[in-house]
Amino acid sequence: FPQGTFPPGKNDLMLALKVTDNMLLGHATAYHAIHRLQPDARVGIAPNFRLFDPYNPKSRLDRFVAGNRDRMFNQVIIDAVTRGKIGRPIGLARRIKSLKNTIDYLGVNYYTREFTRFNRSSADTILFGQGIIKPEIEMSDSNFGEIHAHGLFRFLKRFDRIGKPLYITENGLPDADDDQRPAFLIEHLRSVWLAINQNVQVMGYYHWSLVDNFEWAEGWNLRFGLIELDPQTQKRTLRKSGKLYGEICKSNKIDTELVKRYAPEIVSKVFPG
Repeated sequence: FPQGTFPPGKNDLMLALKVTDNMLLGHATAYHAIHRLQPDARVGIAPNFRLFDPYNPKSRLDRFVAGNRDRMFNQVIIDAVTRGKIGRPIGLARRIKSLKNTIDYLGVNYYTREFTRFNRSSADTILFGQGIIKPEIEMSDSNFGEIHAHGLFRFLKRFDRIGKPLYITENGLPDADDDQRPAFLIEHLRSVWLAINQNVQVMGYYHWSLVDNFEWAEGWNLRFGLIELDPQTQKRTLRKSGKLYGEICKSNKIDTELVKRYAPEIVSKVFPG
C-alpha cells in the first residue's frame, strides 16, 4: 500500500494501482518475449506477501477490511498472472488475455503478519482498514513486523493451489543483536518442512539476507544479515544465526540438540510432547 515512505514519496492508492497495472503488463510482455526466444525458460515473479488477519475475528467489519487488504496486496497479483484478471477495490475487474498463465514458478517473499481493524475515520486507514499492533505479539527491530512463522506455512498451502513450483525467495527479519533470528530461522524452516510433508511443491528456500544490506528508506538501521557488516570498514562478522544456518545446511536437519544449543526457549514449541 502507498505510504509515501519510498521515492517518489507519494501516498496515492489509485496511482499505486496504475503502477501495479503497468508492472504486470510489463511482466506479461517480458514473459512472452523470453519464451519466444527460449521456449524452455522458466519465468516467474517474487512479490512481497503480507498476511492480514482481523484484529477481532468475531467482528464482520474487521474480517471485511482484512480480506480487502489481502485481495489488494496479495491476491490481485496472483489472479493477474494465473487468470489474466486485474482486480480493483471498487469497480469491475479488467481481464487481459496476455497476462493469463504467465508464471512457470512463484517466488514467495514473506516476512510478517498484520492485524487489521475497521476504522472509517482514522487518518492512517487504507480502504477503511487500520493496522494494529497487539501488545502481546513479538515484534522484530524497529517494529518492522510481527514474527509469525505459521504465516509462511499458510501462504505455501494457499499458493500450492495454483499448481506451480514454489520458492521462498525472501524470508528474514531485522535483528541487530541477533537475539531473535536463531528461533526465527528454526520456526520458519519448520513451517517449510510441514508444508513439504503435506505435498506442497516447495523447491527452495533463500534467507534474507546473507550480509547486512543498505535497506531502502531505512539505510543501515535494519540489520537482516546472517553476517554482520560494518559499513565503514566493510568488516564482516558471522553471527550466531549464521552458524546455525550453516549447521542446518550441512546436516540437512533440525534436531533437539541443535535447538537446545541455539534457541532453547522454543524446544517445547518445535518438539511438542
